[in-house]
Amino acid sequence: MIQFFRRIRQQLLKENKFSKYLLYAIGEILLVVIGILIALQINIWNENQKTLSREKVLLNSLLEDFNYNKSSLETTLRMHNLIISDLETNLHLIGRNPSELDQEMKDNLASTGFWKPGFNDGTLNSILYSDQLGLIQNSTLKKMLTFYPYQVDVNKKSTEEIRIFIEEVHWPLIDSRISLLERTNVKENYPNLLPIKAQSDYKGLLNDVRFQNMLLREIVKIKVYIGTTNFLLQETNAIIELIQRELDLPLIWEGLLKSDKTIDEVIEIVKQQVKGDMIYDISEAYINDLGYRFIRKDKQYNEALKLFKLNTELYPNSWNTYDSYGECLLKLGDIENGIKAYKKSLHLNPDNSHVKEVLSKME
Repeated sequence: MIQFFRRIRQQLLKENKFSKYLLYAIGEILLVVIGILIALQINIWNENQKTLSREKVLLNSLLEDFNYNKSSLETTLRMHNLIISDLETNLHLIGRNPSELDQEMKDNLASTGFWKPGFNDGTLNSILYSDQLGLIQNSTLKKMLTFYPYQVDVNKKSTEEIRIFIEEVHWPLIDSRISLLERTNVKENYPNLLPIKAQSDYKGLLNDVRFQNMLLREIVKIKVYIGTTNFLLQETNAIIELIQRELDLPLIWEGLLKSDKTIDEVIEIVKQQVKGDMIYDISEAYINDLGYRFIRKDKQYNEALKLFKLNTELYPNSWNTYDSYGECLLKLGDIENGIKAYKKSLHLNPDNSHVKEVLSKME
């Protein structure tokens, strides 16, 4: 090609066509410049594609870690709410006559604990302590990821405060009054020790102002911890949603549920997307899990029922959706419709032993 252009220039010079020669030379230079620019653009495009590909790998790894963190935080909140319930039960036993205590009450008095969430932070740490953070294009996501380790540290410190309180205050006070050999699970494991066990002093415990004050302080500490953990869960969900947007994945509902919208409005928004672009996650497993989360949190059975009903509408051939729907109906006292839902589940899955057992007790 170069030889071809050179021959043309030489021919123009021989013919003394200097003006045409100059125009041709300028045109040739322009063609070369355009070629270089095109090559640069192609190179830039290729580099951008490589960057996007590496960003996608990072985001998928982050999404896996943050989904783990989300599940861990939800479990932690559920467990600490149960712990508060047990502590409040014990608080109502203060001043009671030991003869009024059944074995379950005694077990509860002798038991306490805390739940420590686990965090997957390998991918995040590798990003923050290297040059990989620059691969993430979304500036809001970058800021949230940068701040997240601090929030996790705050949560860990709060967990540690509860652990220290239980180990240094709660357990010693319990140990001074109650023999752990009287707990149901210990009785079963060490039956030969029962005849020589030291006797528990339930009367002394239930009339000890230190025990009462300890329960109150522990409840307050755990409620504060639940508040900070809820905040961390919100941040975790927000990061998950941003990552899912970047990856063009269906979004979780948490953002909608935390807004001022009612559960009916949220469900309507989700229903509308079935007719168009998929924005929010409407998988059967996700909706079912969301329903049970409403039940675990403050026993919100009416809200859960609406989600289970939506699942039966979206997945009418799934036995599990009717199983959950029937269970929730029975919890709300709607026996007739609960039985209908269970029968529908059994029709779709004749091997559903759980439903068979429930129906046999009710019919």
